[in-house]
Amino acid sequence: MSMLNLRWLSSRALTLLFITLLLSACKVVIKNDDNGKAGNTRTCEGSSNSVKWEALLTENCPQLSDYNLFQDQRDPTANPNA
Repeated sequence: MSMLNLRWLSSRALTLLFITLLLSACKVVIKNDDNGKAGNTRTCEGSSNSVKWEALLTENCPQLSDYNLFQDQRDPTANPNA
């Protein structure tokens, strides 16, 4: 490789490192409704054979299993309800 290619590669690596550090320093704030309380329990509770899309898109349910994302709520690594 020529010296020009090494400089170009080095400057690209430094730029990528700078962008990565800049993005990792960003602070993301997620606001909860009702001063941090859980979402509408009526939408979160109950049984369903499929994903509870309304609750997933609009509520902050207290438990991940409230959204019914997986067939077996005890094993969220297999059998998604999609």
